[in-house]
Amino acid sequence: MMKLRELLNGLDILETNAELDSDIREVRYDSRLVGSGDLFIAVTGAETDGHKYIPMAREKGAACDGVPFVRVADSRRALAVVGGNRFDHPAREMTMIGITGTSGKTTSTYLIKSILEQKAGAKVGLIGTIQNMI
Repeated sequence: MMKLRELLNGLDILETNAELDSDIREVRYDSRLVGSGDLFIAVTGAETDGHKYIPMAREKGAACDGVPFVRVADSRRALAVVGGNRFDHPAREMTMIGITGTSGKTTSTYLIKSILEQKAGAKVGLIGTIQNMI
């Protein structure tokens, strides 16, 4: 569990009436998965607007929707920040390499992955058009 205040760290809050010292069990953006004490983050997507599912999340016990709320300028950014706070910013421990271009990206990524694993003993994940490896 985390305090709502800790989850919201780094966000510009436009308006709230929520108790910032509330304990939050989990962070959810899918109202179907919300349980008692969860924080539901409503995000506007390509297919639907998550804000219309706030009543469902509230019925399932979401801690900070319905009556208590936190309003931010960009809920998609808020979801990313809250996720980082929830899991103690795992990306801070990673080094990222991006490869762009017209030809040779897949070959280059496989070569770099192999070199880093064999010569540096690194744990390497790869996200590409051919395959994703973790």
